[in-house]
Amino acid sequence: MIKCKNGAKDIFNYTNNYQDTTRNSSDEDLFTKGTSDTERFYKGYHGAGTGTFITGILVSPLVALIPAIACSATLPNEVNLGTPTYSLMAKPTYRNGYVQKAKHIKQGRVCTNWFASLILGIAAVVIYVYAL
Repeated sequence: MIKCKNGAKDIFNYTNNYQDTTRNSSDEDLFTKGTSDTERFYKGYHGAGTGTFITGILVSPLVALIPAIACSATLPNEVNLGTPTYSLMAKPTYRNGYVQKAKHIKQGRVCTNWFASLILGIAAVVIYVYAL
């Protein structure tokens, strides 16, 4: 509720649309829930993918392999996971499913951006050669 200076009141109802229904779930259900939640909530791959792409464009796709491999080999940072609730992440099976899927998504984005920088690099060389 918000009270205004003129005496008016605005009342808001806040409901959390995300419900933790995993209290009595099996390990397999928790793992599956973790992987499906990752697809909905994980958006922390942008930095790794963008960094790889920019390095590939500005320096070289071959040099961009270094950050691409480094980013693909590491797990996403905890702050980038975007988990729906901390109580779920406290469950090891759920956390394992969530983090594994997040790493897979991050690897895919990094590889896609590296490949895009490679294609653009090849196109730039071809255009440069034919322009001469």
